[in-house]
Amino acid sequence: MARPKKHKELKRNHQIMLRLTDTEYENISSNAKNASLPVAEYARKLITGKPPKITYEVVADLPELKKLIGEFENGGRLPLPLCGTFFHTERSCRSWPS
Repeated sequence: MARPKKHKELKRNHQIMLRLTDTEYENISSNAKNASLPVAEYARKLITGKPPKITYEVVADLPELKKLIGEFENGGRLPLPLCGTFFHTERSCRSWPS
């Protein structure tokens, strides 16, 4: 079975050709990758004024953070007073109680 035809308003019939330097292309290509979009779709969103959502993966190698993640992955719950003490003060991860 063939794919249904798009309405005339939804068809993309016009092309914009432009040249980019290697640096410009790398920049837009990496931003498109971070937004999990093809380069053309990323550029289309920029042109139409719809900001693409770019996500970054944050990797932290702290033993305290690994312990917290492990507790939450196993369905564990942190006691509320402990959460309040840690998250609502200016303590760093280093001062997390063991």
